Amino acid sequence: MENENGLSADRQDNTIECAETTDGRKRTIQVKFRITEQERDLILEKMRLLHTDNMAAYLRKMAIDDYIQNPAKTDDKIIVRNFT
Repeated sequence: MENENGLSADRQDNTIECAETTDGRKRTIQVKFRITEQERDLILEKMRLLHTDNMAAYLRKMAIDDYIQNPAKTDDKIIVRNFT
């Protein structure tokens, strides 16, 4: 069975929705998932190449846009990773 976003019911268990937050956050849904130590190391290495230390922002941007443009690059190269 799928929800309106096309996710299966067992996948929905990885999201937590808050009715409201007391700290003024605009994002009220938390998504959790598990990764291996090697996957974490790979993510951290890619983050290092982009000069970012905010994993949540990095993963959110990659999940939504499939790429992140490195502002440190002057030749407008784009790091692209297709997940299809």
